[in-house]
Amino acid sequence: MRKAESLDRLSLVINANLAELLLIAHFPDESIEQSRKTIDMDPAFPAAHNQLAQGYLAKHTYTEAIAELQKAIQLSGDSPGLYRTHSRNPQRKSCCHRAATEHHIN
Repeated sequence: MRKAESLDRLSLVINANLAELLLIAHFPDESIEQSRKTIDMDPAFPAAHNQLAQGYLAKHTYTEAIAELQKAIQLSGDSPGLYRTHSRNPQRKSCCHRAATEHHIN
C-alpha cells in the first residue's frame, strides 16, 4: 500500500484505504492521522471523513466520530456507498448506534 501511495500521492482512494488498513491493524492514531492527510488533500471527499470517524469510534471519542459521520453523510449526498459500509459490518453499526444513542442523536 505504501508503494502505491508513493506512486500516486494524490490518489484519495489509496490514502483512504491506507487509513482503513491502519485501523484494521489496530493503529487508530495512525489511521486518524492518515485520514486527516486525506481530508487535507480534498476536504469534500466523504470516504475520508467516514474513515476518520471510524478511527474516532475505535478510540471511543464519540463526539468527534459523530461530527465526522455527519460530514461524510452530508458530502455523500444520495450515494448509498457510505451506508453499505456500516450495514456490512455489524460491529461498526452497533458502535455508531451506541454513540448516537449516548449523545441523543437520531
